[in-house]
Amino acid sequence: MGDWQYELGVQIVDVCVSTRERNGGLIELGELVRMVGKLRGVESGVITEEDVVQSIKTLQPLGAGYQVIDVGGGKKMVRSVMKELDDDQGVILAEAQAEGGRVVEEILVNRRGWTYERARAAAREYASPRWTLLA
Repeated sequence: MGDWQYELGVQIVDVCVSTRERNGGLIELGELVRMVGKLRGVESGVITEEDVVQSIKTLQPLGAGYQVIDVGGGKKMVRSVMKELDDDQGVILAEAQAEGGRVVEEILVNRRGWTYERARAAAREYASPRWTLLA
């Protein structure tokens, strides 16, 4: 089982590196599972999210920064860059993913219970070309 986990880990790295240009090093766990399955040429369901999570844990001693992040609402993302995300940034990324890359203050206030001030500050702090945050 150990060799299988390491082999899967190498394929996870391959997918994460090849998609980093368009996702900034953050990929939704389910999408990663689908892409790794496609890379391996296996049917859907053969590789599970838990398999990917366990393989990512085997990569941690290498210090490459791979980590599974819970962004709330039952969504998990895999970070493949050496940058820590705080809780607000994780929430913004989850909402941006749900909204096609755009987040407005009202979404953060209504769905997450944030104050307008917190939403405005977070949108300004985390605005980047990859995530369009509308204030």
